Amino acid sequence: MGFHRLPWVFWICFFGVSWSQMQTKDLTELSLEELMNIEVTLSSRKAEKIAESASAVFVLTNQDLKRSGVTSIPEAMRLLPGFHVARLDANKWAISARGFSNIFANKLQVLIDGRSVYAPIFSGVFWESQDMILDDIDRIEVIRGPGASLWGANAVNGIINVVTKSSQETQGLSIGLGKGTEEKTQLWTRYGNHFGEKIYYRVFFKYFDRDASFSPTREKAKDGWWMWRGGFRMDVKPSLVSQWTFQGDLFQGRVGQTLVLPFDPFYLDYTLPVRGGHFLACYQKKFSGRSEIKIQASLDRYEREDSILVGGYYQNTDFDFQHRIQFHPRYEMTWGLGYRITHDRVRNTSVVHFVPPSRTYDVKSAFIHNEFILWPHHLRLILGSKFESNDFTGFEYQPNVRMHLKFWKQHVLWASVSRAVRTPSRADHDLRTFGIIGNREFQSEILWAHELGYRYPFSSTLFLDFSGYMNQYDKIQSFEPDTVRNYRNAKARGLEATAIWHPKTHWTVRFGYTFCQIHASTDASSIDMRAKDVEKETPRHQYYVWNTLDIFGKFECDVFFRWLDALSSPSIQAPAYSALDIRWAWHVSQTLELSIVGQNLNAPHHQEFSLVGQRMTGAHSQESRGWWFPFQATECERGIYFLLRWSW
Repeated sequence: MGFHRLPWVFWICFFGVSWSQMQTKDLTELSLEELMNIEVTLSSRKAEKIAESASAVFVLTNQDLKRSGVTSIPEAMRLLPGFHVARLDANKWAISARGFSNIFANKLQVLIDGRSVYAPIFSGVFWESQDMILDDIDRIEVIRGPGASLWGANAVNGIINVVTKSSQETQGLSIGLGKGTEEKTQLWTRYGNHFGEKIYYRVFFKYFDRDASFSPTREKAKDGWWMWRGGFRMDVKPSLVSQWTFQGDLFQGRVGQTLVLPFDPFYLDYTLPVRGGHFLACYQKKFSGRSEIKIQASLDRYEREDSILVGGYYQNTDFDFQHRIQFHPRYEMTWGLGYRITHDRVRNTSVVHFVPPSRTYDVKSAFIHNEFILWPHHLRLILGSKFESNDFTGFEYQPNVRMHLKFWKQHVLWASVSRAVRTPSRADHDLRTFGIIGNREFQSEILWAHELGYRYPFSSTLFLDFSGYMNQYDKIQSFEPDTVRNYRNAKARGLEATAIWHPKTHWTVRFGYTFCQIHASTDASSIDMRAKDVEKETPRHQYYVWNTLDIFGKFECDVFFRWLDALSSPSIQAPAYSALDIRWAWHVSQTLELSIVGQNLNAPHHQEFSLVGQRMTGAHSQESRGWWFPFQATECERGIYFLLRWSW
């Protein structure tokens, strides 16, 4: 199960303690005090310190991303406690928080600079289309648990917000070039400049080519993946209290995959083109120290040329307004309005049909978030709710109550009770495929979540953060002989623990542990035989150890080890596995960095997500009920790549 490799891992983690004492300057690591003072916006739609958040919040900084050696946003999610990230093949992932792990995971809200990127076709994320130059990311904010009272439907089990750097922070020219075994080619370039002192901008281009992995039979798979992307960002500051932001990009690529079909031929290899882009405009203004507004509008478009499964396009247009005002030193309110309209057109095939093939639907929303200071510097009460009207289920409400208590020095205790919903997607209503028929009467899935958290910096060298939860899910999607219905229910409980140890100025060790247990049941009228599969589709236990070390002010050594429990449901299986990544970097000068990254070093290959029983025996076979998983799972391989960063 990977435990026999731990002595080697810890030997690598701790070998450089004496070296770290010889350094003269800390180039990368934040102190624990600085870490607690990082500002996040997810938990209250305003900038607040991590220490002040009444949520299970976590932040990956730009330096975290660089030092981890990850090359994509999905892989960066492995660095987060409470998340399960499983790679199905070279370009598909199952990513979830607090259970319900699936390649069609629909209980996670994903934002990029506050712009929702979930796909309305299935309420999940096409992760292969979400990419950027990772050096342009300022931080990735994450909330484990519901945030629907602020961010709306689908923010059920967690929220991810990728926050990019302002143009002012990315001035000059930067080039990255990488070559490797799995990461065959990485290339990016970025240029930033300004007009006077009020207008800053940057333009960028990125290209990557990732090698195909191996199938379970040890043959070369057909899941290779390449993509190019170009875009811009402009920040305009006409005054000290106002700011405009404009940004956008275009991308195009090809995604390889192997389908497992329910008829002869059973296996089909093909590559499908994907393309898309987005544009975003945002205006912010502070009227005083106690009042500010933010107005944001965005347009997203995504296209897939898929003649076998689901091809076509969808286009989202979003408008969001929010206003924060402090009426009293002990009372502050944030409120807002939102509108989203989606238009899609699906190219129906002999395998998958949507009826109708084209549809336009919208969501109207409003939210209110109230913060009351009951005991200055010690106790806060937070009350709020999101109200939405959608074309699938009509009116939905999602209230939230939270308490934040600071006591005895810096001890923080927080608790919450929340209601969140997962509204139906197009697939729930309109899909027609083998054994699956959408249902126009399908209702929203409901979560009642109870959370309790504790965080405390025990000293200048040790910080601990714990969060526990008990979730009650009602009206979960079930697969009945005639159609999909809401006959499943589930209870989940879990614990998430994070420790950050800073024994030396230039040495940091992080530890994360996650426990998740789910019990599922069905209504008396259900005959869904796979309802309890969800209990074993998420690892019961998982942990990671991440060591970062600076040496002589010129070198960086990073060791990341993770272990995950087995997946053992009848439909999704994978053995317990461990993985070891190591990064070594040399700062040749202030403008040039050379690094070498080894991934999955402790084994030639391993499987993270295997779909069982993909060949269906008939449209009316109860054993085949459930979402059809048509993609062949492959294995993650050992890899190594070299990367050069040059900026001036």
